Order: sequence, then structure tokens, then C-alpha cells
Amino acid sequence: MAYPMRVVWMSYPAESESSVQVVMSVPKKKLKHAVDRNRVKRHLREAYRLNKQELVDFAVEHRLSFRIAFVWIPSEVLLYEKINRKMAEVLGKIQRTFEEPVVSAQDVSDLDF
Repeated sequence: MAYPMRVVWMSYPAESESSVQVVMSVPKKKLKHAVDRNRVKRHLREAYRLNKQELVDFAVEHRLSFRIAFVWIPSEVLLYEKINRKMAEVLGKIQRTFEEPVVSAQDVSDLDF
């Protein structure tokens, strides 16, 4: 969760060429008018377009492919600035999950509490 959107993603090793695939979803249950749903999707796509390069470079460098879904949460249209800021934050967070060392169960059991 990264309000105003829920982000669901998966990664897998790239077999041939790294790629990042995305989908933007704005439920009709949340925004009743098509003009509002289209505006939010347009803002999401633009925010992704402006912030994607770092994630794409990371995927190529580490030979990974990503599939990411952005699902709109609020029942109103928010300002583009907030959407753009959160998009940059989310994409950075996805990238950081691969940079942090993974702690195994054995490592945890060796710690003194």
C-alpha cells in the first residue's frame, strides 16, 4: 500500500531481455464517472513514464523482469503532484527490496536476544 494506490508486483529472472510491464486500474466502484477514471489513469501513466527509467535500468543491470499493477484506492481525483511523488517513492521501494540483504532463519537464530 502506498496511498493513493495499491501496488502489486512480481519479479522473475529475465530469460532473454529484461522488461517492466505495468497495468493501471481505476475501479468504477471508486470513481463513477469515466472522465474521472480516465484522468486518474492519465496521471498514473504520466507519473510512471517520468519515473520509470531508474527501475528499467535496474532491471537490465540485474537481468530481472517486473510485472507491476497500480490499483487506485481513493474515491476522488487527487492532484498530479501527489501521484507523481508517490509513484517515485513506490518504484524506489521496489528497487530497494532487491538491494537489501536477505536474512535467513539461521541468521536470526544465531542472534542473542
